[in-house]
Amino acid sequence: MPGCKRKEIMHSEYRGQQPVFLMTGRHTDQTHVLSMMFGNPETAWYQDILTHTQFHVVQWLFNPDEIDLHAVATDYQSQRAYIFDPVQPFIRRLSISSDGRNITEAYGLPVPVSRKVQGLAVDWVSRNLYWTDATFNWIGMTPLKHEDKYKFIVRQNLFSPHGIGVHPKTSSLFWADSESGLVERSDLKGGNRRTFIPNDGSIPSALIVYEDRVYWKSGIQFSGRNQVYSIGVNGQGRRTEISDAFTVGCYSRSYALHFLNCMYQGLIFTTTSDHPYIYDGEQKTGYTVQHLKRYNGLAMYAQDKQPEMDSPCDGKSCQSFCVATNDNSDAECFCGHYEDETRNGQCQESPELFYPTYIYHNTTAIYRQSTWATGRYDPPVEVLKASDIKTFDVDHKNRRIFYVAGHVILSSGLTVGSSEKVVARNTATDDVITGIAVDWINHNIYWTISDSIVLAAISGEYVYRLHSNRDHVGDVVVHPGQKKIFWIENGAMQSIFSSNLDGSEISTFISSDTGHPRKLHIDYSRTRLYWTDSAENKLESINLNGFDRKTHLTSTSPYGVAVFGDQMAWTSSEGLLWAFKENSYAYSLETRVNNLRDLKVYSETGFPDFPPNDSTPTAPTKRTMTESSKATMTESTKATMTESSKATMTESTTTTLTAPTKRTMTESSKATMTESTKATMTESSKATMTESTTTSTPANAIVVAVGAGAGCLFLITVAIAISCILARKYRSPRNSATESHYEVPRGVPDVPHDYTTPELPAMQNRMPHRTANTHDTSSYLQPVHEYDEIRDY
Repeated sequence: MPGCKRKEIMHSEYRGQQPVFLMTGRHTDQTHVLSMMFGNPETAWYQDILTHTQFHVVQWLFNPDEIDLHAVATDYQSQRAYIFDPVQPFIRRLSISSDGRNITEAYGLPVPVSRKVQGLAVDWVSRNLYWTDATFNWIGMTPLKHEDKYKFIVRQNLFSPHGIGVHPKTSSLFWADSESGLVERSDLKGGNRRTFIPNDGSIPSALIVYEDRVYWKSGIQFSGRNQVYSIGVNGQGRRTEISDAFTVGCYSRSYALHFLNCMYQGLIFTTTSDHPYIYDGEQKTGYTVQHLKRYNGLAMYAQDKQPEMDSPCDGKSCQSFCVATNDNSDAECFCGHYEDETRNGQCQESPELFYPTYIYHNTTAIYRQSTWATGRYDPPVEVLKASDIKTFDVDHKNRRIFYVAGHVILSSGLTVGSSEKVVARNTATDDVITGIAVDWINHNIYWTISDSIVLAAISGEYVYRLHSNRDHVGDVVVHPGQKKIFWIENGAMQSIFSSNLDGSEISTFISSDTGHPRKLHIDYSRTRLYWTDSAENKLESINLNGFDRKTHLTSTSPYGVAVFGDQMAWTSSEGLLWAFKENSYAYSLETRVNNLRDLKVYSETGFPDFPPNDSTPTAPTKRTMTESSKATMTESTKATMTESSKATMTESTTTTLTAPTKRTMTESSKATMTESTKATMTESSKATMTESTTTSTPANAIVVAVGAGAGCLFLITVAIAISCILARKYRSPRNSATESHYEVPRGVPDVPHDYTTPELPAMQNRMPHRTANTHDTSSYLQPVHEYDEIRDY
């Protein structure tokens, strides 16, 4: 096979015997190695280790520019190994002869993966391969008979999935999430999900299923202590297998653990980056394999590891996927992510199912295109056409696009042929709208003109100016979770600014080493702000805490930018390009559409459901004030609302919608607070305070005085809170300075939404555009550039 050669370190009588252990790692000459060890370790090479005798190893060496080898899973029935390669990245399928003399192919499966696949597992009964992805935080599967199909079966509430294992007898899937601290369980298509091992404060990572037990590694952060536990698949009989292992798990580097298929007849096989280990109870034996300087993954295939079982899928003619159900007594067919099921139960590719996808525009149309192009060319899909498109943003929650055409803000669905709605018009034709952002949590939209940032409800109602007197405002983005907006000003400072969602606390976020910041993007999963700089010809990012600024790469006149997982994409004069975040080599994704501008990514997992912001100005009206909120206004509250406070409320209604601060608290509201505070202080409480003060000891007098002061402070706080509530409830969001420029067009309903939230879509697209694979070895994968060393997996 091109790019691969076999090296036999020492002949042995155990060649061809089962089980066969596969170990991935790095050779001292920097090539990547697949080592094979044969025979029952208790009578063969493990005994050789104990007696310091050399044992047989067959090694296959791979060009490091072409392939790397990390997590491993095996399928005895087909005599194949599935190995994760983070270089391209790929999950590679290797066909290995039982005596280790031949590797016939190293085919890269056409399934979408990031560079952090932490676990692989084979269901040898239903014939499916599963993997966990700690960048995209999902679990995927592909049928072994249709490796061009895939489905993401678990996408929600995964934070860093690692080890994964299958138990066909009970039709169960198990996995560990090192971020949530859980070991979870589901059926073989990701349904009926529940917690199997709750969070106990440790960090579970590596996991395998062997016979009828689940084994997992768990450690305490920063302690260096790790344990290996096991429990029956029925949730009974938990026990500690290894009580104090320095580092345990079949893994590649650091915390990235691939604890896969490493049990055999009471022995536990593990690796660290420096040494592999064998545990016989608490007895640990370390060893080395000649010429290896780094160890990655370890797996085993043998017939008794994957015992023969009747498969209920054998009686099904499933077109795409089949999984066993009900303790392997029944089977179920279903379609892939990019497919739709027809009435007769067939699977067909649907143009209306897409996720995830890039969305971009030029001046005449908005397009969507798969985040991963397939082996064939997937052309962009024209979602809508319009003249003079300025900018746009995506409401991922409701699957709508908000875009600016000329001086009009409109919205449309993400599917082709969706109806359009006019949201608002800018009647001041000299003010060009330069940016728009959708707050999908609080149902607001923000847009920018040269000197202002405007806020409105998502329906286009209740328009008012949030910021004014700014200096050539450009793009704007919103982070509902941190309750912040960020925007560009291309005036004298060429800076990026931020403020709270209600407009308070304006601050300069980036002001140095900038040429001409063009467009912004927030990576919500990693709390980073990205931007393009068309003058400096570079793409940069910074943590939202203001630290860790990075220049990712340079490009000619970059414009829009979007981030998805470990990939970043951008538009420029050269078209739509993408690259991995950690290196600077650019791939071309689309060159046939000219004059590309803004770029967004539509992704369910990339836009979290943050809790709504109660202080966000969301256009309060009489219709939004429920009976329960009215009931909270008690008679005493009404009594404290003097004429002066009513006047204050009326005044604030006509000027601003922001929450009251020291600057907005007028003298009349202060007077209201004072009067209401005095009114609540009854004669009896005054008498009590006076009596206790004149008759108590000095110590008691101090205590009473402190208590009285605290009581007064509490009453003052209550009065201020009441004043704020009343002000927020009843003031109008309109700003007279803005009403002359923006109007709610006729025909737009006076409710925030007149469209329903659709069900989450399946996927149409497939995988990143990478070098094409063939099933023979004559066109072995050739890299397009030299990658940096992969370190943390």
